[in-house]
Amino acid sequence: MRRREFIRGAGALAGAAVVGGAVSTGAFARPGATVQQVVEGGRPQPRSLLTVRTVDTIDHVDPERIHVSVPVVDPTVDETTMRGVEVIDASVVGKTLRLVVDGPVSQGAVLSFGERGLSVDGQGLSVDGQETGSFIHALDGSLERPERATQWFKAYEPTDVDLFDPRVYRGGTLPRQYPVADTATVRTRLAAHLDRFVDRGRLTVEDRDASLARFDDPDVRRLFVDHDGEFDPYTLAGVLANAGTIARGIDAVLVDGENRFGRPYTVRRQPPPSGGLMEVRIDDGDPVILVSPRLDGEPIAALAPLLAHEGFHQDLTVGLHEEVIATYLETLVWAEHLLVNPTLARLGTRAIRRANTLLLLALNSGSRAFPEMGLRAAPHRQGVANAAPNAAEPVADFAAVVESRYLRTLPGSSPGVPFAQQVISQVTGTSTAALDFDVDTLGLLDERTRLFSTEELLALLATLELRPATGTAEAPASTDPVAVSDATGSDEGAGIHADAQAGHLGDCGTCQRTAGGIG
Repeated sequence: MRRREFIRGAGALAGAAVVGGAVSTGAFARPGATVQQVVEGGRPQPRSLLTVRTVDTIDHVDPERIHVSVPVVDPTVDETTMRGVEVIDASVVGKTLRLVVDGPVSQGAVLSFGERGLSVDGQGLSVDGQETGSFIHALDGSLERPERATQWFKAYEPTDVDLFDPRVYRGGTLPRQYPVADTATVRTRLAAHLDRFVDRGRLTVEDRDASLARFDDPDVRRLFVDHDGEFDPYTLAGVLANAGTIARGIDAVLVDGENRFGRPYTVRRQPPPSGGLMEVRIDDGDPVILVSPRLDGEPIAALAPLLAHEGFHQDLTVGLHEEVIATYLETLVWAEHLLVNPTLARLGTRAIRRANTLLLLALNSGSRAFPEMGLRAAPHRQGVANAAPNAAEPVADFAAVVESRYLRTLPGSSPGVPFAQQVISQVTGTSTAALDFDVDTLGLLDERTRLFSTEELLALLATLELRPATGTAEAPASTDPVAVSDATGSDEGAGIHADAQAGHLGDCGTCQRTAGGIG
């Protein structure tokens, strides 16, 4: 039986790449590759069907000797690296090679064949009459850019609903509540939490010690008041716990008066009139943050992002864009706390399950490539963009669910503040001195959230125990499995269950008053 030659003559190797002894071949028709999302039972699956046309008929393919490498965009440095994805199945029909791959495949993907990975007439491939052994083939054809195709699977669902808000993911247990600890215990917990940031190189020993000194300062303590008018160690520790995060300046805003009011805030345990978890008000000309009793006993790391959120509200004009941005930045701060202490995600309190849910929505949103996160609808390759797969009802994206919570908030923009500009600069890596709370800033955060490395984002997926979603009943597969749905807007987000809208996904009372603003 003669050995078929897929490449003949030296001229046929012009432009071929030699990688570790592997030779790229001209065995494949150009352009010859297409990719579709695997759909089973009408539901999109987290797998690709890669179809590649060949010049000659193949009579055997060995999936264990075929490897696929795909480009992955690193959002932190704007660089693309190659990542291997598993070949689940392989088959041939005449001159068509069909591979089922565990993940998206885009432009720049490369096939790598081990010896006898393919054969023709019972023989391996040959170059100039010699069997090649292994070789590579760079795909071309109707493939999408990595920034686009990798969003195909930007949809993760919980494996344990007890980590998430029961108003969004039902069927779990009720949130936990822990007893209130004394001041000495809270201080010990604060020191241990700050040490985690020190260990990761996010905080210096000197800054940790300075934060603990602030905790001990009687003049600082008088600004943090519990239900009985005594010192509240939890809220002060919550402010100082942010020392290793992008919100590290929140203590200067609240304690030192580095804000638009020019005065320190008082943080008081008192039910906010709006019914939210926290709310900024003006009391005899002084800014006050009211903290709901529902947060009693919450861990200091759960209070920390909420207090940072309130620090963004520093004037009498608070619009809907400001609330969406503040909630998104709050969620990024929570992610930073999880990265230094993943066990927080499983504590199961009301505030933690709410924070986990917002982080899930952010991970499943954003107009750029996986694993970047964002605010707006990712172009999922399914009928409806859904940032909460298999939840009670679909949610278009992070921004939509926040907007649905603040229906009474005045729409539109509001002036930026230095603290928010400083935080956004760290998130996006850009100069933000002139940024306001407006649609341009929303777009910047959606397109340039570059706070976390790929490894850190994957760690967050693991911490929240998320898996690629298999699809939802509310999000049927498109008739064209390759078509991309760019569903945007807040109408879909408003579909989240009424219990969730009346609940605690968006719990800044500052923005919920019909009069708007702070007053």
